[in-house]
Amino acid sequence: MVKPFEETTAELVRRKYGVTVQIPDQPLLEVRHCAKQLNFLRPKPKDAESPDRNHITVIAELFRILPLTNALYVKCRLLPTILHRMQSLCNTLQLYNILRCKSSVGSAVGAVEQWKELENDHRFRGLYSSSPRGSPASSVNFEMSPTAENTPPVQRMESEESPDPSTLDSDSDGSLNGFDMVNGVKTPQSLGLFFEKQMNKLFYAQMHSRIRKRKNDSKLLSQSQSPLRPTLEALKKAEWMRAPEGCQSSLTPPPFRLDSEFRTDPRTTPFPEIASLLTAITTAKAGDNFDLERMETMGDSFLKLTTCLYLYGKYPNYHEGRLDHLKAMQISNYNLYRLAREIGLGPFVLNEVLEPLINFTPPGYDALPQTHRSMVSVNDKGLADAMEALIGVVLMECGCGSAMKFMTGLGLKVELSGGVAVGSGRTGKALLRDDPGVAEELRQLISGLDVFEEHIGYKFRQPAYLLQAFTHSSFYQNRITDCYQRLEFIGDAILDFMVTRYLFSGTNRWLSPGELTDLRSALVNNKTFSLLAVQNNFHSHIKYNSPKIFALIRKYVEEARTENPNVIPISNDMLHFGMVEDDKKEKFSGYERAEDPKTLGDIFESVAGAIYLDSGCSLDAVWTVYYNMMKERIEFCLEHCPKNPVRVLYEYEGTNDVVFQPLEKLSNSKVRVTVDVKGKGSFQGIGNNVKAAKCSAAKEALRCLGHPAPTW
Repeated sequence: MVKPFEETTAELVRRKYGVTVQIPDQPLLEVRHCAKQLNFLRPKPKDAESPDRNHITVIAELFRILPLTNALYVKCRLLPTILHRMQSLCNTLQLYNILRCKSSVGSAVGAVEQWKELENDHRFRGLYSSSPRGSPASSVNFEMSPTAENTPPVQRMESEESPDPSTLDSDSDGSLNGFDMVNGVKTPQSLGLFFEKQMNKLFYAQMHSRIRKRKNDSKLLSQSQSPLRPTLEALKKAEWMRAPEGCQSSLTPPPFRLDSEFRTDPRTTPFPEIASLLTAITTAKAGDNFDLERMETMGDSFLKLTTCLYLYGKYPNYHEGRLDHLKAMQISNYNLYRLAREIGLGPFVLNEVLEPLINFTPPGYDALPQTHRSMVSVNDKGLADAMEALIGVVLMECGCGSAMKFMTGLGLKVELSGGVAVGSGRTGKALLRDDPGVAEELRQLISGLDVFEEHIGYKFRQPAYLLQAFTHSSFYQNRITDCYQRLEFIGDAILDFMVTRYLFSGTNRWLSPGELTDLRSALVNNKTFSLLAVQNNFHSHIKYNSPKIFALIRKYVEEARTENPNVIPISNDMLHFGMVEDDKKEKFSGYERAEDPKTLGDIFESVAGAIYLDSGCSLDAVWTVYYNMMKERIEFCLEHCPKNPVRVLYEYEGTNDVVFQPLEKLSNSKVRVTVDVKGKGSFQGIGNNVKAAKCSAAKEALRCLGHPAPTW
């Protein structure tokens, strides 16, 4: 058998390129192409670390040696990122001066003289700052050897300590990958690839370590960990051991208090650091280690709270619908966008990924040609989110009082001149009349509510607030107080803010934006509030004259008793308009056979508003009571993180395989929605509106298809 013709590399080069190799027996070199990454704001994906990627075999004498060391090459690649970060910090310093002047927060203390270290978000927290002292990240010094002009650079370790092997990937024998032992010191094998290889290893090792630690510690709440300044902490500790007025001492104290934050002097509170402001103006599109999404959630919740409290005190005669309209006008994206333009926030917002070859110009150089320049635009939603993120940053670093002063400086109306402030101890009056017969009428209407007060652990100083919280608009027998709608208006905002603030405290502070949104949606909704209301016997004290509401609540309570026999059943005399038989012909073919009555959720929120007003506008009193009622539910959600059932169905089956059909109106004023899952069947859900029906249909589909993901 004749062997095929074997051609050497030298012969191949001569035949293909017409180049004659001078030393035919020289060894070949295995090399790889230089990395083209120029944006080092974030580590490159872990799957990009492939050992055999782009490796080629070449002849050494055919290559020209450039007088450029590996270390200098890496530094040149890092330079655009460093200049970009410095330029961003300098621009943020300009914004710092503008906001500090407008809000007067920190006006009595000096401006920041030294910038603190940038802090990465939940994904990259402590990546470099937590590196052991003497690790290659901080102690490597590259210098040219004085003995030879073109010899490779000598790497010197200035610290006597060597890197901790537990923070880097290691071989089976415990030695570090990519390191050689030279005189007892671990030295990288490839000097030029040190930063992009070893630091990526360090990043992913620490990221997985943090994820494991967070799962192990998810049930622990640290009362000592707080993002607030020490001056605020000292003020809060003075009131920590004292239970809010009206609350029983047997209640478990919540992990934080807020009333003291509203009494701090904003002028003596230092304004947030430059690095924190940079986080608030960096969008997710910028592709940085951090973005504004978490702080935007916190700012949005606080803006909603302060706006509701302001409108409630400003317009005492407005009904809930009118208050909702005014609230929507203030917290709308358009209003925030308008205020952002007035202060000139747009040019400061970072909304573009750094691409040095396209959109980067070194400071002091002429701008790139128009053909190579991309226009950076921020839409109205982006500017509104940045405004809310700035509010969130000031709130978490300076406290609630400084955040309100900051919002006033931005042009938002949240402070009442001469009105009742949070934690002031001053209250209004819930009674509409003040004649001699009111006391006896009030005594008859609140009969039996003392049992409820004992159950929740709060004693009302003005029982009229509790009566108002349980009075439905259909209950015409109560002529001494208003109905619960105005109380529900502020109670909803209070619970939303307190739950959101709780998710930012303790070990929950580093939840991702997606997890934060899911948890907030799972805890603050009508379904959760209705369930908690029934578990705590709210339904036994509601005063209404509506047969429809009576039927809905009774059906819901009966369904709840099948899962929890301790739930108190609703009696027939609860309907103050005579007994009305339940409509036995009503069909509930969906998975959730008993829908959550909105009245139950509204009452749960209105009682929170009643406690707030009765306690002298104390958020601490509300949270002390409601933390004990919601604690188990919060811990369950933190452990399982329920999601929207419609979203879960899309994630499991794919967006292209899930189709929701148009709604179908039923004779009982409900709607039915059918969802088709490709190749697996159709599923139906019924609800009072389209959203509830879609959730019911999605839950039915998930149950039948065997998907165990928790949903709300």
